[in-house]
This record gives sequence, structure tokens and C-alpha cells, in this order.
Amino acid sequence: MKTAEDVRLFTQEIMGTVFSFHIWPGKLSEHDIASAMSKARLTLTRHDEIFSTYKPDSPIIRIQKGELPEKGTLEEIDEVSDLCQIAKSLSGGWFDPWAGPYGFDPTGLVKGWSVQKVARLIFSYNPKAVIVNGGGDISCLGEPPPSRWQFAVAHPWRKDAAAAVVEVKDTVATSGRYERGEHFFDPIGFQGTKAISATVLGPDLALADALATGLAVGGEEAFEILSRIKDYGFYLIDINGKELYTDNVTFIREP
Repeated sequence: MKTAEDVRLFTQEIMGTVFSFHIWPGKLSEHDIASAMSKARLTLTRHDEIFSTYKPDSPIIRIQKGELPEKGTLEEIDEVSDLCQIAKSLSGGWFDPWAGPYGFDPTGLVKGWSVQKVARLIFSYNPKAVIVNGGGDISCLGEPPPSRWQFAVAHPWRKDAAAAVVEVKDTVATSGRYERGEHFFDPIGFQGTKAISATVLGPDLALADALATGLAVGGEEAFEILSRIKDYGFYLIDINGKELYTDNVTFIREP
């Protein structure tokens, strides 16, 4: 990790976004790197085939249509469903993939879950470090260069600017409507999104992704609930530009 030349960079367009892979090989051979990336790509493709809400024959669409049961259809769906139940409980219902008009839709959790899966798969090959970034859901494993992982949170109104730079120990997920517009479903008040940007840091990226979705939907009201969750940090910018963050969020540059 001494120079940029030590890093291998790969990308893949999938799940409606671009995944990037930064691998610091350490003692890994080129063959090992190629093998790890091949398995990572196959894993992402499988996840997309299972959970895509744009493919009419995907298992998740067939579940929504009542053609397949939610439980017992596939191991991956069972795992994601269990994580969704945990996230719903932790968020006080602000994250609820069963509340939408089409039934079970784990979109707000599954990308973070998938990023974490492939990051751990690549790291099982024992590189020095790896970062996988899937549309703002980021998993970091290994030795950070040079001493810590740090990432910029996109500014909601100024393109190509950062609202803040945060230190990340494990994972970080950011949700917001400033790039994709209003695309969240409010499971409690049905009043639309209350935040412009919601960032969550913590040990599990699937849960961080889901909690960021809940925070984006619920804004300050959700922040009061979520900020009590142990081991996770929260940073919120509401629709009026007000910023809230928990004490365990470390800013490299103060917001």
C-alpha cells in the first residue's frame, strides 16, 4: 500500500450501479487476483438475478406475485429476509421492506449485503487489503493505507463537493435523494423522505445499508431511535440542510 501502483482496480456495472474493487495484493499472485475477481463477479451476478426488481422472472418478483414463498425458496433470500427483520426492529419500523405496495422488497438492504459478501470473498484469498464500493455502500477489510480508511460523503447540493470526510473502521453506507430523486417509501407516515442525505457506519454493511435507508426516510425522528443502536454511527443532513451526527462519527474534516 506504499504507492498507487500497489493497488489493483476493477469495476463491474450491475444492480443499476457501478461496483468498484480496490485490491492491495500483498503476496497474492495475479492468478489468485483473477480467481478472486471471477468468483466475485459470479456472486454479484447471482445476487442480481435473485433480487432484481426489474427482471420479471427473478425470484423476488415471483415472491411479490405470490408464485413463490418468501421463506424456503433460496438460502440467500432467507438470509436477507432475516436481516430485514432485524433492521426493521432496530429502526423502529422506519426500514420496512414489507410495507410497500408490491410486498417484500429488500432493495434497501440487499446491495450492502452483496457488497459485504463479495468483499469477504475476495479477502478470503488473503490480500493485504480490499475495498468494495457498490454505489456508495462500502466495505473495507485489511490494513488501511496509510493508517486509516477515510471517505467523503457527497454534498447534497454542490456537485463534486464533499459535505464531510469520515473515518471508517469497517463499513459505510449512504442513502439520499439528491442523485436519484425521491425513490424511498415511507412505511410509517406516508409523507415522503425527510432527509437529503443519510450516512451510517458500522460493523455490518447489510444493516448499515438498511439503517441508512430508514434514516433517509425518517429524518430527525428516525435519528432519535437509531442513535441508540450500539456500534453504529449516524450522520444526517435533512431537507433544510440541518446536520445531526452521533458522537462516535469521526470527521476528518468537520461538517
